[in-house]
Amino acid sequence: MPPYPSDIPTGKHDLIGPWPVPSSFSPSSSPSSTPLVLSSADDIFRVLPKVDLQDVVKDMKKISICYTYPDCPTVPVSRNMVLVGFAPIGTVSRMFKRMSCFTIGVKRAEGKYRRELKTADKHSSDNFASLIETLRDEKHVGLFGVDRHKRLLILSSGSETNYAASVYIGDLEEVIQHSIEENGGDNDNGWSMSPKYAPEDDEPTYRPDDDDDEPTYRPDDD
Repeated sequence: MPPYPSDIPTGKHDLIGPWPVPSSFSPSSSPSSTPLVLSSADDIFRVLPKVDLQDVVKDMKKISICYTYPDCPTVPVSRNMVLVGFAPIGTVSRMFKRMSCFTIGVKRAEGKYRRELKTADKHSSDNFASLIETLRDEKHVGLFGVDRHKRLLILSSGSETNYAASVYIGDLEEVIQHSIEENGGDNDNGWSMSPKYAPEDDEPTYRPDDDDDEPTYRPDDD
């Protein structure tokens, strides 16, 4: 549950997904229909690897510009982080045992910091804050599409700020294997250990307006 990060950002990303965020999360598990709302680990392992990011991104919008920090994985995440669905937090909490965690954040838009932001930056930060607040209130997490390195990424709201959040990341097959072991060693659910869909490139056809990959924002120390 991260506070607002004081580290200098190391990466800049477009957070893309369904917008506005649904006011309620009714189960929906068709890989071709987003946003997905997956209510079990079984659904997550079955459906997420089949989601074609190139296809679903056509119906999505850029929610905000966000930043990653020094705790980001050595193999970086995509410039475009595509949020394809949601799940109850209780569904994924056991998965976190086999996943690492890093922080994402947006420009801080509260108090004295808000007065210093441009209108576009306020809009970006407000969108992110609204998403995180909804996830917290509804006790859900956000599900990113499986990336080209076959990693599962899960967005979890923090408790200290709406302008930063945690992303849990782990090798999909390792997370599945851990779940099988916790299930008594049987794969009766038919979870695929080699996802049928593995995109050659996790960069959707969407391209951000700003092509500058270097972070332009430096957070102030409190």
